[in-house]
This record gives sequence, structure tokens and C-alpha cells, in this order.
Amino acid sequence: MLAAAVVLAAESGSPLDFVQYGVLGLVLVAILMGWLWAKPAVDKLVADHDRVVKQRDSLLATYEERVIPALIESSQSGAAMKSVLEEVAQVTGMVRTWLVDQERRR
Repeated sequence: MLAAAVVLAAESGSPLDFVQYGVLGLVLVAILMGWLWAKPAVDKLVADHDRVVKQRDSLLATYEERVIPALIESSQSGAAMKSVLEEVAQVTGMVRTWLVDQERRR
């Protein structure tokens, strides 16, 4: 019943329609309608915001200090590794050719 009255009063748009509920009723309706914020809810929102900001800053610091340098190092070592692997492939090819020649001579 109270919820239906709140909806009807909210549709009319006049806060004076809530006078029939008394002061406590007006406070309750104001909290339910979002016109008034309860302190525990605000404190929780502020704490959540602070926690999220700390997590974001920690994540950004981790990326800047560890992830990005590791990616740069791996890309540089990847290029170095590629040249080493090319040399190994050439040597392997030469060894394979030598082994094939030795097999033919027998």
C-alpha cells in the first residue's frame, strides 16, 4: 500500500504529496526515491571508489614497471633468437649435406 502511494505521489511530482506520511515517512520515501542518501551507503560508495582507484593505480604501475619492459625485452630477444636460429638452421643444413655425402660415399 505504501509503495503504491509512493508511486502515485512520485508521478504527481509534488513533494507535498508525501506530507501525509509524517516526518519519518518523508525521510523513508526520500531515501527510497533517491532524494536523500543514507550515510552508510555513501560511506560504502566512497570506500569502493577508493579501493578501485588503488587497484587501478596498482595495475598501471605493474604494467609500466614490469609488463611493458618485459614485452620490449622479449621482442628484442626474439629478434636475437631469430638470428641465432637462422645460424643453427644453416649449420644444420651444412651438417645434413655432409652426412648425405658421407652416406653416398659408402
